[in-house]
Amino acid sequence: MTSHWLTPAAGLILGLGLVAGLAACSGGDGDDPSASPSLPSSEATPSASPDPTAEASPDEGDASAEPSPTPTPEPIDPSSSLDNIVVDTAFGDPAAVTVPAPWAIDKSRNKVLSYGNGATVPSGGLVKLDYVGVNGRTGAVFDSSFVAGSPVTFNLSQVVAGFSKGLAGQRVGSRVLLAMPGSDGYDGSDMTSIGIEEGDSLVFVVDIIEAPLSAPAGEQVAAAAGLPVVGGETGKPTLSLPAGAVFPTALTVQPVVQGAGEAVTAASQVQVNYTEYAWSPDGNFRFIRQTYGNSAVAGALSGTIAAWQEGLVGVTQGSRVILVAPPDLAYPEGAAKIGVAKGDASVFVVDVLFA
Repeated sequence: MTSHWLTPAAGLILGLGLVAGLAACSGGDGDDPSASPSLPSSEATPSASPDPTAEASPDEGDASAEPSPTPTPEPIDPSSSLDNIVVDTAFGDPAAVTVPAPWAIDKSRNKVLSYGNGATVPSGGLVKLDYVGVNGRTGAVFDSSFVAGSPVTFNLSQVVAGFSKGLAGQRVGSRVLLAMPGSDGYDGSDMTSIGIEEGDSLVFVVDIIEAPLSAPAGEQVAAAAGLPVVGGETGKPTLSLPAGAVFPTALTVQPVVQGAGEAVTAASQVQVNYTEYAWSPDGNFRFIRQTYGNSAVAGALSGTIAAWQEGLVGVTQGSRVILVAPPDLAYPEGAAKIGVAKGDASVFVVDVLFA
């Protein structure tokens, strides 16, 4: 089983707005982890060869014979609680779920099976978790990260509605039971390849492993002399250029706060806040944009500019870093729509809230 069915058919939208090769400030499309399931092959091999000596039954080959009517499935009376669903394992163990199929739920509902005391899961943004999904109509498991062998990371703003409704506001370390009707699940999408039909209610057991921080957290680090200086409030940093600063010809990565979380890798999904400045060869240093006061942004590191792809690898969750990037590692042709001229260097303050 593959662990990507939670994401709706639309592709993952990279919100960082730092897509390599783009001058516009809007994000570009990242790799889509929600690729539609492939249709069953029409070239299936028959299970047995036909016997040329067998006599046809009276109805075989009779073009006038009426086809047998397709039985109409009995409607399932939807439940208003999750009390009849049994989960007999604890947080961290593969979830064994028993659903009294055929079963349905009246609306999206959740039940905390065990409480954690970690960070609160936001309504949007990245969350790392393990889960198992069960079809209420059949009682069959259709997806499981436990079976796949590793936790998965999703952006809650890009998953089916019932999933985000059930997890927003929960805490890291919790095991949560979720159920949703088809209207908050996959109604309108063709998911028959994994046994989900229109109107099917879905049941998930979710272990919340990690959620984004709200701000950098860790040990303060003294910056090297001659680099742009971070000022302003912690929640909305500014940058200034000290006297004698030398225009960059190579990438500089300067920690300001050293976090203790997981390190960013080239394959990471990240969630960050950042401030961006442009630095012209003539010494002009000016503000370009920032995410503070709006909302943190999330996406694949692989879709960002070269300076981020190189400079953020190894940076740990909770860290704040300054990235000073020469033009060829930021916007080699400039980015006119956001006010970056060709030949400008770029300087960023980046808070890594999730890696």
